Amino acid sequence: MSVRRVFTAGMLAATAVTLVLSGAIPARAQNAPRAQVFFTGGYSNFLDEEPLPHAVFGGGAVLDMAGPFALVAELVYMRGEGEDHDWVFTPALTIDLPRIGRTTPYFVAGAGYLVHQDAVGTGTYSSDTWTAGGGAGLRIPVSTRVTLSVEGRLGFEPLTRLTASVAYRLGGVD
Repeated sequence: MSVRRVFTAGMLAATAVTLVLSGAIPARAQNAPRAQVFFTGGYSNFLDEEPLPHAVFGGGAVLDMAGPFALVAELVYMRGEGEDHDWVFTPALTIDLPRIGRTTPYFVAGAGYLVHQDAVGTGTYSSDTWTAGGGAGLRIPVSTRVTLSVEGRLGFEPLTRLTASVAYRLGGVD
């Protein structure tokens, strides 16, 4: 089975589990963990012999757990110069810190899988590798269902990442 099929199957499975557990698909009682879907965009930088900046586009799902913890399943597309592009699937854990006014600071850490393609010479070079990183962000509510987030991460493949996200909470709200 190809790496891409495993990658796609993993993302679909994570999304389905998140939707079932969130109650978006009626499979649990009202006390089901709350879930969000989000869209993200920003900037990332790989480091080879020189910096390799990439635009970041993607999204995913967040499943709120007990206390300040949440599980995140994210799929992003990173576009570099020329034919350089990457697909990254990253499951992660976030930990909310005490609120500052209406803003919630948080830590995030995750490890996932990166699939890379680029044109070289007369063909296409493909590779895949594990990826890991962590960082911090700020979550700002816009309404009872919509939040904006800004986040920075450091890690391995990519080295740095700065993103902004818009999230929509599914199901009931507090």
